[in-house]
Amino acid sequence: MPTRNTVLTGLKICRLCGALNCESNKQCYNCAWHGDFDPDNEHVLASLRQSRDNRSRTEQTGKLAGLLVRVKKLIHWRREGSPHPPS
Repeated sequence: MPTRNTVLTGLKICRLCGALNCESNKQCYNCAWHGDFDPDNEHVLASLRQSRDNRSRTEQTGKLAGLLVRVKKLIHWRREGSPHPPS
């Protein structure tokens, strides 16, 4: 099983756009930068944490949007006086 440092060592950060890349990439997958990358383990770990937090916020926003759609349907249903609630 790979250790934390082994995983972090296999990653690097593009100095141009900040995207996380595999160490073996010759150029950034996101912006095609092919210059110097940041291989610092602490910076890579911080980037991984930021990606995780951003994904969590995106998921929460999606759930909230779905809830708002259902609430709008319920409000419309109440105004219309339909006998069956929306699905």
